[in-house]
Amino acid sequence: MMKLTVKFFFIALILGQQVLGQATVLQKHISVCDHDSSVIPLPDQQGFLISISDSTLLDYPKGTILTMASEDLGREFAKDFEYYYHIDGVLYMVHSGGGVVYAYDRETLERIDDSFYHHNQYSGIPFSYDDQIYLYGGQGLFMKKNFITRYDFALREWLEQETTGQRPEVTIDQAGIAVGDYFYVIVDRIQTDNREQFSNQRDVPLNYDIYRLDLTQWHWQLMGQVNPDLADRIQALEVNDHGFLNGNDLWVISSGGLFQLDFVHNNVTEYESRYPLDDDHALSISNIGDGFMGLYCDSKNEINLLALSAADLEDLKVGSETLYQANLDLYYNTIVKVIGLLFLTVLVLILVNELRFEQRLVLRLKSRGVLFKSRNIKVFSDLEVEVLMALATGQEVSFGAVEDMVSDQNDSQSVRIKKRERLLRLLQEKIATLFNHEPDERENYLQVYTHQTDKRSRMLRLHPDFFKVM
Repeated sequence: MMKLTVKFFFIALILGQQVLGQATVLQKHISVCDHDSSVIPLPDQQGFLISISDSTLLDYPKGTILTMASEDLGREFAKDFEYYYHIDGVLYMVHSGGGVVYAYDRETLERIDDSFYHHNQYSGIPFSYDDQIYLYGGQGLFMKKNFITRYDFALREWLEQETTGQRPEVTIDQAGIAVGDYFYVIVDRIQTDNREQFSNQRDVPLNYDIYRLDLTQWHWQLMGQVNPDLADRIQALEVNDHGFLNGNDLWVISSGGLFQLDFVHNNVTEYESRYPLDDDHALSISNIGDGFMGLYCDSKNEINLLALSAADLEDLKVGSETLYQANLDLYYNTIVKVIGLLFLTVLVLILVNELRFEQRLVLRLKSRGVLFKSRNIKVFSDLEVEVLMALATGQEVSFGAVEDMVSDQNDSQSVRIKKRERLLRLLQEKIATLFNHEPDERENYLQVYTHQTDKRSRMLRLHPDFFKVM
């Protein structure tokens, strides 16, 4: 996967005179290119920090040797601190699995956290915003992640940053950069482990999605997809250990070329990747002025310097094109959601207005609610509501059915009748009160009639002038 701190030798922004003796100094401490070291640029183009043993670092060109305490390292090594941040002239280094944090101000290297080695965000994307340091995604504890953690300088601990919107796919095949108030991420929808199940991986198209996180609102948005042909030229992120940041752009070195990704302006510029500017020589570069300075491994597998001016870079330029196409699914889904929301709003407004001007009692079957002039009526007892809902559902209910609702199993017939009459009388009085009817104005809100086939049975139904069923 592509990492923002390069695995091998990521050179800092250094002045020209300082670079001339650089290869010799590096060769003294790192004899071959496959030496397992980390190289981290220092702030303000002051040089870089190189791991030269399990617990020591070299500040170049200052020449200071820094030692990490064994009790702080535990079973980890100096080279394992691959995530770095520059804030107010201070270098912050975080363990490659997250957790432990070191600060270096060119005088003192010290551990500043009360955390532990998380081992939970390997291959994540570090970024800073508003003088705070963050770590996105990664993998650990047998799972891939797509959350963000933030280091709290006051608490000296990492906290999860809450976000909204559509998070990127869970993957480690990713790269990203923070520009202004936004954090951009490019991810491969088909992850490495899933891609390996295909016998011919070249038959499986790369699917790059680009997401943007608004750092003021912490809201994710899917911006679109990279054209498959362009994605194939950039190559799979997981095999690309060479990436670096230059201003507001993310640069990627692959066998297909050198690519400058401008997320803000939705543009990508392609350059030829001639020797030693190719991914076969573990090249690590950084910008200096309008050009680049870097290291590469020669045929003897030794470190050499590379200087590339802006004019040299222009000569290698192949062309520019659109980086990603706007997500049509997102576009149409948004339109559908907006239309659906508008339609729902209209329905709600119609319903609210209808209920507001409705002069009858409204019985809502689904919620078993009673409304009057759009207000919920709580004056009815549970038993009274049960009778009203039975009338609303069945349209008519016998006296016997009402008596079954209000009576106990051992009640005599006379007791059953008294309970039914009392219930219906209270219902009539409460309904009359709601309509503000005087005694001489009261109607039979619950109409009584004789069953058509069984003349002995008396039935109840709702008076349609006073009730509406919904």
